[in-house]
Amino acid sequence: MFGGGHWAGKPEHLNATAGRAARDLGVTVFVPDYRLAPEHPFPADLDDCYTVWQWLVSNGHTRGIDPSRMALAGHSAGGGIAAALAQRILDNGGTQPVAQCLYYPMLDDRPSADRSLDKPNHFVWNNKADYQSWRAYLKPNQPNAQVLPAYAAPARRLDLSGLPTTWIGMCALDLFHPQYATYAKRLNADGVSCEIYEVPGVPHAFEVFSPKASIARSFESAAIGFLQRVLRC
Repeated sequence: MFGGGHWAGKPEHLNATAGRAARDLGVTVFVPDYRLAPEHPFPADLDDCYTVWQWLVSNGHTRGIDPSRMALAGHSAGGGIAAALAQRILDNGGTQPVAQCLYYPMLDDRPSADRSLDKPNHFVWNNKADYQSWRAYLKPNQPNAQVLPAYAAPARRLDLSGLPTTWIGMCALDLFHPQYATYAKRLNADGVSCEIYEVPGVPHAFEVFSPKASIARSFESAAIGFLQRVLRC
């Protein structure tokens, strides 16, 4: 699932990442094209991705896909959708993903309502943008509302047990770092194996802007290595 704060982005933005996964792992990669806020707030994008998942489970054999060896992955807001999709699939039963691979995922609306976070320069994606993005995505609800619909913000889920093995790629200077670091700890505490790969001194989505840098290549290689292990490629 591609990133863009739930209100921007397109599948083509993941051509390089999807292409490398297909080449290095020898797997088929699907990048769904889903609806975006504010015209289509939650749960439009999640519904679209869940429809794709259901289609793959029912029809993947026509593409040579083994339903018992499918994984979810996403960048930023797409990582948040992947996390929410894993939760929804778990609750609905049936065929489960073997893993979720989350690149610096956007998981929690609540920090965006903290005005003290507006001051630091988080580069690439700051708290003001985050607040506006969540506001568009959650409407008519507001960020930091006492109650949100299930799956709207994956970090709000109280019980993470039963979710698939997880990899989370972390950027040390990212606005989201505290929320996905906490999510990783909670997954492990609830009995879900969660592997982390943290890159020091880099902001959100750093590898998109410097894809040929050695740290970007290592970051991608860590994700590919995780998928290789869990998919038994």
